[in-house]
This record gives sequence, C-alpha cells and structure tokens, in this order.
Amino acid sequence: MTPEPTKPERTGPSPVVILLSVFAALLMTCATAGYMFVNSERGQELVKGAQELVELVTQAQNAPGAEELRALGCDQAMIMDVGRMMQILGTLGGVDPPDLGEDVSDDTLMVLCSMNSSSAGAPTCEQIASTYAAASNATQPFVIFAGENEPESSEQACQGLYSPYGELLSELEEDPALQ
Repeated sequence: MTPEPTKPERTGPSPVVILLSVFAALLMTCATAGYMFVNSERGQELVKGAQELVELVTQAQNAPGAEELRALGCDQAMIMDVGRMMQILGTLGGVDPPDLGEDVSDDTLMVLCSMNSSSAGAPTCEQIASTYAAASNATQPFVIFAGENEPESSEQACQGLYSPYGELLSELEEDPALQ
C-alpha cells in the first residue's frame, strides 16, 4: 500500500488575504491622495468651479424663456450669462473659453437650443429668437446657439446676436470650440 501524499502546510497568508491587503493599501493611497488634492488650493478652486458650473446649468435650464423653448422643440434649452460662464471656465482651467466676437459683452445672455437629429419639426432660428424675446421680456441683445445634440454632428443650425425683439443683428463667426 502506498502512503497517501500529504498536503504541505501553508506557511504564509493565503492568496485571497494578500489580494485584499493590496486592494486595501491601494484604496488608502487613493483616499489619501484625493483628500490631499481636495484640500489643496487648486483642488478647492476646482471643487468650487465644479459647484458653480452645476449651479449655472441648473439656473440656465430654469431661466425665463427656457420652458417656452423646450415647448417650441428644443430638446435642451438653457439661458446663461456669458460673463459668469467665462469666469467659471477660467476657474476650471484647461478649458479655453469660446471667442464670441467683439459684439458680445460679458453681460450678454446666451440662449442655447439643442435638438436631436430625429426631432421632427425642429424650430428655426427666427422662431427661437422670437419665442425667447417674448417669453423672457428681453431688454438687451442676446446670443443664440442652436444645433443638433448628436456627438457626430458639429453643425450649428445658427449662431447669432439678436436684438431684444428677436431680430438678427449679426451672424457670429464659427468658433471650433463651440462645435
């Protein structure tokens, strides 16, 4: 009769314990690095900029005229202050603010209307301008950017500076940053 082979005794930790230990060490390292970054001056600036961006977008989606633009056919409609947007983009860094031209000042409002390419009966730029002007009781010129909300489409339906009455004042030159 041959003796049964015996299992060698383990002398160290199991592979599962080793993997869990490595994972815990990585988790602690990431948590520490994240904590240090968020508490750094630059980290605080980025966190503040991100919070301000979320606040700006929330306000833009609920601004006067946004609901009417969605009813008109804009899948997404936002109205935001150009100066505030530029300030937030500057805070975030690494993002070049778009060049809106010399006719657009920091106190100009920007009307954004994005549509799905499958949207039937998408509004024209003239309809967007007149609807926004009437719904918001605009008192100053505003900029409109309207186009498709498809990643592969960079084509703008229109971009221009409009009077408070919804009349086109000037076309804006296409800026690659806006596409």
